[in-house]
Amino acid sequence: MATKQSSGLEKWLKHAGIEIDESFIMDPENASFPVPVTRNSGGFSFQEIRMLDYPYFPDVREGLNQKNSITADLGQLSMAWPSPIILDEKVNLKRKITKLIQSSKASWSSVSEDIMPRLRQDGSAPFPSGVDVGQKLMGVILEGRFESYFKDKVSPLLKNDDKEKAVLYGSVISHSSNAARLILFSSNDFINDQAVRYITSAQGSAYLNSYQLMSNAIDWSLEDRGLLSIRSRGHFNRLLPPMTRQQQQNWEYINYGLVLFGLVLISIFRRLLLIVKKRKYQLIVSSGKS
Repeated sequence: MATKQSSGLEKWLKHAGIEIDESFIMDPENASFPVPVTRNSGGFSFQEIRMLDYPYFPDVREGLNQKNSITADLGQLSMAWPSPIILDEKVNLKRKITKLIQSSKASWSSVSEDIMPRLRQDGSAPFPSGVDVGQKLMGVILEGRFESYFKDKVSPLLKNDDKEKAVLYGSVISHSSNAARLILFSSNDFINDQAVRYITSAQGSAYLNSYQLMSNAIDWSLEDRGLLSIRSRGHFNRLLPPMTRQQQQNWEYINYGLVLFGLVLISIFRRLLLIVKKRKYQLIVSSGKS
């Protein structure tokens, strides 16, 4: 079961024109979730791991911003239990908005706190689609001037108008510079070790793209963007696009066909070599008799 968590930044984010909706993004293009299942056979119980589709883990590929160096070379990203980011266009009118991570156009949101992966016996979808189907924002960059939440207010560091503290802390800074930047991801757990282990066990190989994203974000925020272009993992990693079950079967049959065709070619080539050698020996024998 999911539980609500307060970061303490809700009022500050809303003041900056940002709101993280209290719901989960669910996407039909998702990563699998490993679930232990007990199977009975011949009076014996066996426990096996079954991979179930888990819409709470959006598998983001086309939704990654290809023009920003933070996400351009990732290729794929799995977000764990993300929430939609809602931007106030009026408040952010003078700021530059860069959408980094977005779900697929078939995604929807859910307010249910029951996030247990499950599979129905009749094979139907255990997570029905919601009514607000559409692309959801999960990562964004805001650049520009930010007004202080404590502008025209008493500094929170001062209590009862303490004059000594007023001299120590000074006045409230009313706004940031025009070069200020805010990077926001709407998931608390996509770099959590446990969530990364779930994704790793489902893929069968080490999954490091979540950590790579955070490393890229730090380098970008520090304007050390030269490092982003030479990271070997992000630069050379090229993932195959997701395929349906029918497409996978078609490619499997094509591979079998190519193997059989190759064996036939080898057999024909081998027979031709034997025929050539036979004729060569016959010429040698016939020339020796004459």
